[in-house]
Amino acid sequence: MSRTRRDFLIACSVLPQLAGATARWLHEKPSNWRPDDIEAILNHSAWVREAPLEMDPATAGSAKKVKQGQGLPTDFTVLVRWESGLPVRLARGKTSLPGEQLDHYEVSVSRLPLAFLAAISGRKPGEDLGSAEVAVLLAKSTTIERTGKDPLRAEHAEWINADFSPRISISFPRPQKDPIQLADWDVAVVGRIGMSMFRARFPLRPMVYRGKLEL
Repeated sequence: MSRTRRDFLIACSVLPQLAGATARWLHEKPSNWRPDDIEAILNHSAWVREAPLEMDPATAGSAKKVKQGQGLPTDFTVLVRWESGLPVRLARGKTSLPGEQLDHYEVSVSRLPLAFLAAISGRKPGEDLGSAEVAVLLAKSTTIERTGKDPLRAEHAEWINADFSPRISISFPRPQKDPIQLADWDVAVVGRIGMSMFRARFPLRPMVYRGKLEL
């Protein structure tokens, strides 16, 4: 499939999700955002992706691969959020400076089915896979992939026990010479937890906020 056709198909799938709830906050000052604007940014914007949790055939002892995700499907999905994106930071009240840029990328992963992950890792019934342990695994395995370029590897991960959004926050280096840019078209956040894996693809053009790619 050509890149132009692929970009068109991605836009067709993404834009309807952004056209409704997000339209208001895109044109309002952050100080005027309402609770439903915050909810839209944190859960339904271009900085957020749901990704299927799949079994990695290489570790699950299967030669079979599913063409689209390259993994064996499960009944679970995880939520991957680009936390260092300016709209997300503004929605969380972490910054009031629109021009501020972090020296790293930060993404989070939530909705992790810890009981399922414990079961497929060979734990005994009732023996949990702790959130801190999952954070260690994601710190070792998670990458940001760009076509034709070396992946960015996670530097650190930690569990954040927030009331409404418990999540694992993962930090990546932001290269000074070759940061992610619109010319990359899209990137994928890929992580592995034992025999399971996820891949969340982020088209970059919808992640432009006030004329600037915000990652």
